[in-house]
Amino acid sequence: MLRLLEKLPSGRDLEFLHKIVDGICGRTYPRYQDYSSIWNLSEWMEVLEETRTYFKTVVGKNISDEEAAQQINELNSNCQEAITECLKGRKEEIRKALVESVNAISSAQLQDFDWQLKVSVAA
Repeated sequence: MLRLLEKLPSGRDLEFLHKIVDGICGRTYPRYQDYSSIWNLSEWMEVLEETRTYFKTVVGKNISDEEAAQQINELNSNCQEAITECLKGRKEEIRKALVESVNAISSAQLQDFDWQLKVSVAA
């Protein structure tokens, strides 16, 4: 998991991770054009999904810092440090984005339920 992150040149790893978090938070995800010299398209899709999933899982399941670090212990130390730094700095922002996402789904379901209830009462 996340092994493809090790292909990033030193210094670009933190930039990439922050762009992933930006995407999770409703802003722009990183663009393939900016990283096509590092990964081919299938690797790009994989690293994007794995990184996004890692951040969402660690924050969404409220995984401890130790357990989160254990999940990435097979990566080189530069990658581990970059992921840990990004996660610590933006954990609350990711949490808020996940809560907003769930609230948006819940709101849509409630509106649908309200509409169905009005139809059945009117009938």
